[in-house]
Amino acid sequence: MNLLVLVSGEGPTDMGKAGQQASEPCCGEDFKHGPMAVLVDRLIEMFCSFSPIESDLMYFVSRKKLEDKSKELSKASQGRRELPSLKVPKETAFFYNLTRALATFANELAKIRKQTVIAILFRDLDPKRSMNHRQRQDRWNSIRSGFAVEGFKFGIPMIPNPTSEAWLICLFQDQPYVGCQDMENHSSNWLKDRLNTLLGVEATRDILVERLERTPLDFDRLSSAMTSFKEFHDRVQEVLKHLATTRPTPG
Repeated sequence: MNLLVLVSGEGPTDMGKAGQQASEPCCGEDFKHGPMAVLVDRLIEMFCSFSPIESDLMYFVSRKKLEDKSKELSKASQGRRELPSLKVPKETAFFYNLTRALATFANELAKIRKQTVIAILFRDLDPKRSMNHRQRQDRWNSIRSGFAVEGFKFGIPMIPNPTSEAWLICLFQDQPYVGCQDMENHSSNWLKDRLNTLLGVEATRDILVERLERTPLDFDRLSSAMTSFKEFHDRVQEVLKHLATTRPTPG
């Protein structure tokens, strides 16, 4: 499949970071991938039989770059009315605007490389607390709407509940996939402490990537164990199945 993957996260210990002198979006040696990028890579490899990271087909854009682009888009669209169907709750507008920025980068990358691009926006649901289903759905819908308003069809929200540490603990604990739904009810501080205890060291980007790369992954079991991962897994599958049966134009 002729496919590029564009990802963005919050920091080095989720999607990763750009190299010091990298021009974003960046890939290859300029992209220092994090554990969530490894999950994306392994999931796509399962469906498509290639590794975006190893093939230098995974691109990265930082949170700061998205925020700068978001401000540009907001200024450009002042005074313009949006379609009623794309209106989002005020409390999720921030994520909607960031997603518009990521979709813009994805469309530009597709035109430059003349290849199909899928884009994945990672955001922890809430570092302080677990959210109810309606709040999670509002966040999810705001991100999907941000992709839609820029005419980008292959956007994927990646939203752990409450943080990515919950997913990693589920994978790293002595009995993987057991009792994992309860992880979504803990605070971020508890999850960070629990993850550090499991690892025996501070959970840095390098440590998490090394550990995850040697951890067997069963995505069906992880989907059954955690609702927030299932939502992400199902959307990836939906996009990739659609691409496998069609020949979309870039962007």
